[in-house]
Amino acid sequence: MINNNVKYIVFVALLYIAPLALINADYYDDLNRSITGYGWSQDGRFIASFIMSIMSFGTPLLPMAFIVKVISAAIVLISGYIIGACLFDGKKCQGAFFGLFALTSPFYIENLSYTYDSIPMSISILAGILPFLFFKGRAFTPVSLMGLIIVLGTYQASIVIYPIMVICMVFRLYLNERKPSALIHAILPFILMLVAYFIYSLIIHKLDVVPSRAGFLEVGSKTMEVIGWRIKSYEHMFTSLLSSRYLIPITLFIITLVSVSIYYIASSKEHGATDVLIMIACTLLIFSFMFIPNIILKSMFMTPRTMIAYPFAMLPPFILFSKIGGWYLKVVNVVFSLLILYSFMLINVYSRSIKENIETTNFIGDSIYRDISVVANGKFTVAIHGEIKISDRSSFLYREMPFLHYLSPIYAKQGSYWSNLALFRLSRVYPISYGKKQMPACNTAFVNRYGLYSIFKDGNNFDVFLSSKCINN
Repeated sequence: MINNNVKYIVFVALLYIAPLALINADYYDDLNRSITGYGWSQDGRFIASFIMSIMSFGTPLLPMAFIVKVISAAIVLISGYIIGACLFDGKKCQGAFFGLFALTSPFYIENLSYTYDSIPMSISILAGILPFLFFKGRAFTPVSLMGLIIVLGTYQASIVIYPIMVICMVFRLYLNERKPSALIHAILPFILMLVAYFIYSLIIHKLDVVPSRAGFLEVGSKTMEVIGWRIKSYEHMFTSLLSSRYLIPITLFIITLVSVSIYYIASSKEHGATDVLIMIACTLLIFSFMFIPNIILKSMFMTPRTMIAYPFAMLPPFILFSKIGGWYLKVVNVVFSLLILYSFMLINVYSRSIKENIETTNFIGDSIYRDISVVANGKFTVAIHGEIKISDRSSFLYREMPFLHYLSPIYAKQGSYWSNLALFRLSRVYPISYGKKQMPACNTAFVNRYGLYSIFKDGNNFDVFLSSKCINN
């Protein structure tokens, strides 16, 4: 029978995803998948393609944003429930609470936003956690191999969850047995990861799939320079999050964690200092796992969705204080709730920014298309120049919440290629060309639209300059 507290957690999770479900906005990847029918096999994610084609009863994929987000949220909560059984001494409600934190991670908002990608990403989390229900049993080896192959075939960035769970299981075993020999239990999972990767490589080779983003960073004279630059990129992402008012709840959480740890060391007759030191070491090690995908791979994608392991850095403190129990865990849970509350604020602001961006780009894109189609003869080319002018409300949101630049980038401000995609996301204009060009005099424009854009016509070729200084038509 499900605990009433778990039911409340499920209700809170549904409340959390409501803003995303209500705006029902598609990323450009989602639009292309639904229009052209392409899947994920080109990225080596053949299982993701298989799962989503089953859900749509074939291809191209059909729009089903609400149910996808509900299923994704349910899978993440189930993953947390399993973590409770594995790591929190059977406290499944505590596990579900951790699952809620994983779901409401500031970085995971982007994962949830994808109409078609969110389910494979959520399944990859579950597949990395499920084997640990059988950690000391005979089923651990086959379930691990199957789970790791599923992770690699759904969302490779989640592969770090498996070694993170190994670290957490070894930490828990140490707390229970007080034997350094607990480290021995990390050997088999490491071997299984290598075997699973070998099997996965054979499968994609058999399927004649060459992942477009495969390959590791080449070792050379500039390798350390590249790694340093990538770490700097992570620093910028975290700084933008902290500047988006995340500093207050995370600081309170850290202060509480330090205070409770000091009290535990002072009140414990033995093992207190050792337990806390190992907890800190495990936390730092897990935290570093977040950076691995974008550091070792040849192609870096500095996006929040690759930070899928961020919530797992909080597991070692929860393992320790779940073991101790009592008021220690209650105090940590109360402050932990502030991080979840912050994410509620963030996802609402994020949803608002998505709505603002879509409304602005759709308005300008439709206006440009109407102006051009009136005089165009058949197919025409459109060259986009400059950056779109966003609304005052959007400017305010991005100024106050810099992390939105990662979560909700304004594509029409990122160069001509993305401007074309943003402005003509629904209206297919073929062929589309783009490039840099000096804007001619305003009086030679075919259309000057209120300073939003100017259009210059040369036969069936049109140059559109965004945010032009030309006011009068």
